[in-house]
Amino acid sequence: MEILDVMIDKALYVLDRVKKRLLRNRQTKPSANDVEAQFLKEWTSVLAEYAEVFSGLYTGLAKVAEGGTKKQEKVLREWLMRTHYKFHRKRLEEISRSCLQPVIEGGTNDEYAKWAGLLLNAARKAEIEKDRTGYVVLDESRVNAYVEWNGGELYLGDKVEVMIPAWYQKGNILEQGSCKAAEND
Repeated sequence: MEILDVMIDKALYVLDRVKKRLLRNRQTKPSANDVEAQFLKEWTSVLAEYAEVFSGLYTGLAKVAEGGTKKQEKVLREWLMRTHYKFHRKRLEEISRSCLQPVIEGGTNDEYAKWAGLLLNAARKAEIEKDRTGYVVLDESRVNAYVEWNGGELYLGDKVEVMIPAWYQKGNILEQGSCKAAEND
């Protein structure tokens, strides 16, 4: 009977340790919401200071978030590559790789849109803004932010139709847009 009691005590001890380990692992593993919140926080901070590193990708990122591009893998892969080169071995690279790499390697359109949307949300919080589409008159802030669709010259006061909006941060041009001269009325 003593042997049986000793075996039961050992079994209970082992079960108790396994239970404690499982509870500890469950507590330390962040939830999806925690990961997304940390991703958003890290990127907002970085884009506030280093937005120009990702110049040329904001329009593509917006298209990915809208679900309207076949180049979604290329856009996120380029974003991740620039992250690697600028922030190698830093927390931002780690969290970006853990979140974006699985999407690049086989994510759904919804997953691409979700992570691109989170990056755009971080951009908005870092005061990165996309200009509007439609007809505008080129003022001092817009005249250098656009190139004419057919290669023509643009001048202050020209009325144009914005085809691809420019991106700005605190009044500085991050990404030029494209426009075409409006038809004379």
